[in-house]
Amino acid sequence: MATEHFLDPCEALGVERYESLRNVLSESLRSASRTSDAIVNELSIAEFSENEFRELQFEHARTGEQWAYLRLTSGKYVAVDQVPHCLDPENTAAAVVFPAIHSRLVAWWLVHSWRIQEFIECAASSLLDDWNPSVSALSARGLLEQVGCLFYEVSIVEEAWREAKTFPSNNRESRIHARFNPLLFQLAFASRGLPTSGALRPATNAQTYVDKLARFTDDKRYHAWYNWLSNAAHPAVGSRIVYATQPLVHNHSRLMRRRFSRLPTSIRQNSDVDLTVVHNAADATVELYGISSHLLDFGLRIVDDFCLTTASANLTTGSSWRQLVPVRGNRLCPCGNGKWRSCGHRWGAAAPTLPKPRRES
Repeated sequence: MATEHFLDPCEALGVERYESLRNVLSESLRSASRTSDAIVNELSIAEFSENEFRELQFEHARTGEQWAYLRLTSGKYVAVDQVPHCLDPENTAAAVVFPAIHSRLVAWWLVHSWRIQEFIECAASSLLDDWNPSVSALSARGLLEQVGCLFYEVSIVEEAWREAKTFPSNNRESRIHARFNPLLFQLAFASRGLPTSGALRPATNAQTYVDKLARFTDDKRYHAWYNWLSNAAHPAVGSRIVYATQPLVHNHSRLMRRRFSRLPTSIRQNSDVDLTVVHNAADATVELYGISSHLLDFGLRIVDDFCLTTASANLTTGSSWRQLVPVRGNRLCPCGNGKWRSCGHRWGAAAPTLPKPRRES
């Protein structure tokens, strides 16, 4: 009688897949250190009427608080606190608009970064260390949706900033507020399944994210991964076969036997264990680590270009992660992409453009 054998993660995944997943987990943990202590105080500014503006002016004059106000082209007003005492009056409009938008862009980027890191680490460690394929499949599916969402949103932010850098100086701040305020509000308060009255807005369908990501990467595997991982995430066929062997069918085809166990077992080699979901979770996690790094790097370039072009760090007394201060001449740029002169952090210069990811040959 054959001896039952419980497979360890390396046997179940195969050496190459196991090592790739282990490397991704190690790299993800290292890269997470740059944002582990990041903090941003997101600043959202609401518009108010002229009567409300006069009341606020009176109140702030009475208390001695330092505020800046801007009358928009719509006739409404916006205002912010934490304004430098030595602020040049010519920079008042910029001080109202730019630090607030930058704080929201930083928060947008950090949420994507943190969620992607957590999904990668959970998907990988659930197979490598805990052998919990259901949790790995759930995490890999969440990772695929999150990376798809990042691509969808970074494309929208890229387009908005590309337009904004070409705006003429006349009423530039008001126009950028009008371009970014509803966009960032939509990204921050999109919801799925919740009532969309009040602050919440309908979210884009997750399948749309996956479809767009598959077209961007020219990789047909994304749809297959998503289908298998969705089946494993729901109480469907995928959630059952993670505990089953391949079916053994009698030669007259009228009798089938499957072995279910908490850990993957094999009475011969691992060829009789159904590892379809496990392999899909591992392969998707490895691939998505690469594309997510590509998208996050580009998204941060947009955030930094906004900060340095607008000089928003000089327009507020508040502090925030990634609050970069412009330099001049041939010095190294704070964005980390070369010399200041060549980085294009100025009005009228081209905004960063999302490159296609390089695929391994």
